[in-house]
Amino acid sequence: MQQQILSTLATEALKPTSPFIDALLGPKLERMRTSAKRRELRDRLQDPRINDLLDGYFRRLLARVSEIKTLVFPEQAMPITSIYEPLSLSLMAGKSFDNEVSKEKINLSAKDLKSKQNYLIIDSAGMGKSTFSKHLVLDIFQSTIKIPLFLELRRIDDKETLLGKLSKELDADQRDIDEEFLSLLLEQGGYVIILDGYDELSEVARKTISPQITELALRCEKNIIILTSRPEVGLPEMPSSIAYSIQPLEQKQAASLVLRYDAFAKIEVGKRLIGQFDKVSEEFLETPLLLVLLYKTYGYNQSIATNVTSFYDDVYNAFYKGHDLSKAGFSRPKLSGLDQENFRRLLRGFSFLLLTENKYSVKNRTEGYTIIEKAVNLTLVVPSSVSNFFEDLLVSVPFLINDGGEFRFIHKSIIEFFAAEYLASAPNAEKKIKIICQSAIFSSFRESLNFLLELNPSLYRRAILAPAAKAYLKTKELSEDPIIRSLCFCGVSHLCVNSKSVNRQNINGRHVNILIFLDNANDFSKTLGYSYAKNRINLPSSAWLFLGDQISNEGIDFGDITKYRHEDVNQFSTLHKDFPITSKAILKFTKNSLFVQFSNATLSHLQNLKAKYCWILSDKACKKVLKTIQEERKAQSQIDAVIMRLS
Repeated sequence: MQQQILSTLATEALKPTSPFIDALLGPKLERMRTSAKRRELRDRLQDPRINDLLDGYFRRLLARVSEIKTLVFPEQAMPITSIYEPLSLSLMAGKSFDNEVSKEKINLSAKDLKSKQNYLIIDSAGMGKSTFSKHLVLDIFQSTIKIPLFLELRRIDDKETLLGKLSKELDADQRDIDEEFLSLLLEQGGYVIILDGYDELSEVARKTISPQITELALRCEKNIIILTSRPEVGLPEMPSSIAYSIQPLEQKQAASLVLRYDAFAKIEVGKRLIGQFDKVSEEFLETPLLLVLLYKTYGYNQSIATNVTSFYDDVYNAFYKGHDLSKAGFSRPKLSGLDQENFRRLLRGFSFLLLTENKYSVKNRTEGYTIIEKAVNLTLVVPSSVSNFFEDLLVSVPFLINDGGEFRFIHKSIIEFFAAEYLASAPNAEKKIKIICQSAIFSSFRESLNFLLELNPSLYRRAILAPAAKAYLKTKELSEDPIIRSLCFCGVSHLCVNSKSVNRQNINGRHVNILIFLDNANDFSKTLGYSYAKNRINLPSSAWLFLGDQISNEGIDFGDITKYRHEDVNQFSTLHKDFPITSKAILKFTKNSLFVQFSNATLSHLQNLKAKYCWILSDKACKKVLKTIQEERKAQSQIDAVIMRLS
């Protein structure tokens, strides 16, 4: 029944006029007026102009979240309810491990959102965070009490404020609804503010927006804030917050999703694909993005790729040659005049340059043309015109979509893959990658570097694994303990025994908390980046598969990890002092098994691993990688010698 209501709402929202939507929005606008306690606010809400602005915003927002464009049918806007497969959530340990992890499936809907409670939806690329957010907005609209505000954070410029951008969404001219007026509205409470894609903010913008999110959560505590993000960026502190991750799709859900696409297009690609599920890697069925790619490529060539990068290769071919499954064999002419390989080379350069600026979209055509011109100089691929290449990306090879005047890639992983392809064969690639790994733009390239592992394993070893392995081997002078050395390598500089937790909740006097400090800052979330404190070597998660050893965390109760009895820490002179991680006090404490459990859980959290294992760096693994590189260089020298003799 609930899904039927949402389907009706999504359908009606896309109509020019709808009595259904009129009846829905009327009570919400009235509630905003009647809940206003300040006289000034009540008077202004009676103004017909403000009423029209609020009504117009809610109608635009409804229409925006009611349709979606997908990789499968990029030219068609689909009702979100027609292809949305309900996602289940899992409670995460939280940034300071205060929350107990639950294996129970949680279906977070509008009725489940609790007043004065904030929510973090944290997960990796392709798990469906943005689609989940839009569907939740739709669900909030049909609820009787809550009022949604929705903002895709990538739309915020470096110089804009959070409330400033939100108020512009309501009133573009800022004549009647400005930041001050919006603050008055939010003080009344009853709003659900969904902030989607925190990781898509530029690093400059994150530094200013992060404290604004914290301030908003503190000052307007009668509202609910929902923030979505990938885990690799330092997340803002939000009081009374619960962190969730999205559970992998079960095979039954995967089958349901592909059949939804079949039903929309009136084809049977998904039906045939389900019969091949036993030949497909579990990873591809569990991740919504990879499953959609699988559906797209299987519909195009009736075969199943064996690895992730092959998926993206097949997707490119499908888009370039015959991208629309509902129009078999149809392929649009390319205005740019570029063949399949040269088009791809220019797309690689364009994607690489976007990531260097931490962009997943361009604000307008002019910005897009400017970056394409730079890509032409970078790749030496010359289209008939930059505007024609841009148009091809919108129509003929439609990786770009026009989203409210902004032009964005249909999914950010597309940019990351083609940027990785550029790096895999770029001149001076090794030098470029080392610069990226030691720079502030590393977070933009993290997923691209994971792709690089499959695209060019030898380059990956030389440019990423070798510097990290050498740096880690040098940490032996700090401690013989592999856990201490791994924590040092991750940038954890201090441990603190304190009777107060990071989120300032009261702790029972019989317990204390072990807190982690990165560069003497008490923002635990910053430890989500992996860096060696001295040389700032950043590692993509795939590097730990080669440089690390697994330690089982089975049986550890994450909810109790930070709780210790006083007698366990009596060797410390105070419960309110932080210690350098290599101090004698900490080294002595490592003999305590509880500390080992804590350290293991910390490293596991640093890696954002959902498995029952955490990772510590290994001397043996580091030496093995360096030996492999040495053998590769020796083999290459022999090949070069043979070529020289032949020439």
